[in-house]
Amino acid sequence: MRTRLTSLVAVLAIVATACGSSASTATAVPTVALTSLAPVGHGSCAVEMTGAQENVWQSQDASLLVSYWLSDKDRQAAGLKGETFILNCGSDTGTVSFTMHDGTTATQFPKAAGDYVVAVNGTAAAQLSMTLTLPDKSVWVVSAPGVFKVATFAGGEFSGNFEVSIVQKNDDLSTQAIGAVISGTFDLTCTGSSCS
Repeated sequence: MRTRLTSLVAVLAIVATACGSSASTATAVPTVALTSLAPVGHGSCAVEMTGAQENVWQSQDASLLVSYWLSDKDRQAAGLKGETFILNCGSDTGTVSFTMHDGTTATQFPKAAGDYVVAVNGTAAAQLSMTLTLPDKSVWVVSAPGVFKVATFAGGEFSGNFEVSIVQKNDDLSTQAIGAVISGTFDLTCTGSSCS
């Protein structure tokens, strides 16, 4: 699982370099140190992609790194500047990942239910970046602000749903008029040492 999150950062960094500021990419990844930590949440997720390209996947191996569930030692080791999370939902048919910007305060991202924006370029506090990886290696980016809803964030549970409009990039990274919507649900349970 640690390898998956480290690999995710490598993918995010590659996409960020290739796509520039127009992509919803790695600019919002908190720190490389955070991704070197083992996930502190595991559970299930389900994803559906509709529109110009269709895809569906489910996983019982979704992973979560969320600052609230880290020990003080791990928070310090990761060099966190605020509250953040990385949610990874993947299978053989696709992987979608969401990252909260590390400059986000506890007021902006409390340990409670809430609605958050998946931004076209999620580099501001309280915004999310989204990265989509598909087996055909096609590049998709956020085309309009999406919704990431945390329905439950209490008692060691982190669950909710999301819906984001995306658009495909050409090989030269110019935007195609090929759109889709990716939506899904997630339900993860704390497995770390600070679950209260």
